[in-house]
Amino acid sequence: MQVLPPVQARRQCRAVSTPLSVIATACLVFSHSSFAQQVIANGVHVQIDDGRSIDTGSTVGRAGVAVLAQDGGSVNILDTGGAVAIATHGGNGHGLVAERGGIITMRGGGINAEQGMGLFANDAGSRIDLDNVQVFAGQTHEGVRADDGARIGVTGGTVTAEAGHGVMAFAGGARIDVRGTTINTSGDNVSAVEANSEATVTITGGVINTSGQRGYGLEAIGLSNGTLVEATGTRIRTTGRGRTAPMPCPAPSGRSRPIS
Repeated sequence: MQVLPPVQARRQCRAVSTPLSVIATACLVFSHSSFAQQVIANGVHVQIDDGRSIDTGSTVGRAGVAVLAQDGGSVNILDTGGAVAIATHGGNGHGLVAERGGIITMRGGGINAEQGMGLFANDAGSRIDLDNVQVFAGQTHEGVRADDGARIGVTGGTVTAEAGHGVMAFAGGARIDVRGTTINTSGDNVSAVEANSEATVTITGGVINTSGQRGYGLEAIGLSNGTLVEATGTRIRTTGRGRTAPMPCPAPSGRSRPIS
């Protein structure tokens, strides 16, 4: 498949077998000649199972999202042919994004979003499931975030947020369920786990570590609106100055943040 130079990059849609294993018709967006690529499932199914690296380079915003499932599209990222490594380096270049009914599953491998969220699910019907994946989010972005009725499930692996919340569910019945995962945050004034405005986060087992000043292990904002954070059998360790393990707060105003 042809790789286009930066100024000529265009979306090319067709059924292919290389460089990615793609089922049905999918869109591969090539951003520059270093083989950085964006995988888009727009109402179709894409399977990635050959241990490849997906790297969008320094591309910013939506064009820098590594894997995007939307409008009922789905992506399965499997470790049957070797673990898949996903990396983004541009501002708001998130690792995985599911929106408008998109579904992404990933087993094994890692996500490194230097200036974006590790994964983000938005809208009711959208879902992301991880099994034994290592997630890193840089700057002030969340490692794992679900908004407006979306669902995320995380089993095993690690979630590390450099200066943002580790796991966050926001508004509209959004829900995140985490089992046996280690969550690490090092930023100041952030929470390892946060539910906000009628959202739910459940944590079963695993470990939560916070090291920033005034960092919270668990935080629920807007309890009167049905917001819930629930941890069962989880070890929580907070080491920064002014740190707190669980923290309920009054309801805030504002809306969810869309991806850029």
